[in-house]
Amino acid sequence: SPSAGPDPAAQVLLATLLNAQAGARLYLAQYDQARALADEALALARDSGTPALQARLLYLLARLARHRGAHDEARVGFENARAL
Repeated sequence: SPSAGPDPAAQVLLATLLNAQAGARLYLAQYDQARALADEALALARDSGTPALQARLLYLLARLARHRGAHDEARVGFENARAL
């Protein structure tokens, strides 16, 4: 039978794994790859309605922005993460 949509638990698991991969890429200074992984994970976290995971990903994206020298973007990201 056809699926009613993505499994929310699977989305959360995938977003969590992508978050871990993005953090590893950040540690390795592979910022473009980290951003792509974090963006994908954030979309999944938003779709699955998990504010804590969304906050972790926004924090990671803010750290990435800081590493790129985008300080205004980083500040907004940190504020958005804190607001969740």
